[in-house]
Amino acid sequence: MSYFITEAERGLIGSTAFVEIQKGNFHDEFWMDDSIYISAEDFDDLKLSRIIRKAIPDFDKYGVTVLNGEDWELLYEVLYGESEELRELADELAVWAEDCFSDNDSFSILGL
Repeated sequence: MSYFITEAERGLIGSTAFVEIQKGNFHDEFWMDDSIYISAEDFDDLKLSRIIRKAIPDFDKYGVTVLNGEDWELLYEVLYGESEELRELADELAVWAEDCFSDNDSFSILGL
């Protein structure tokens, strides 16, 4: 299963009920072409707020949370240890994160 979609895919759906994961620090803009998105429904069904807070206690589902490389490694470990489903999500996110960290020191999770 694929958990994340691109901005082009999100635009075709026409919904804003997505959590955006944006390269670098928040750019004061939403719906960036190089961001990835997970639906609010999947985010809630997977209980990602609770799980992310295990690695990032200050995570805010309704705000902006910036993760550096160390934060990402911790989050990856937590996701990977939760379940097979979250291992798949972690691996999918890791491909994007590797590309992100090749040019950036962080990424931002933009809540609902």
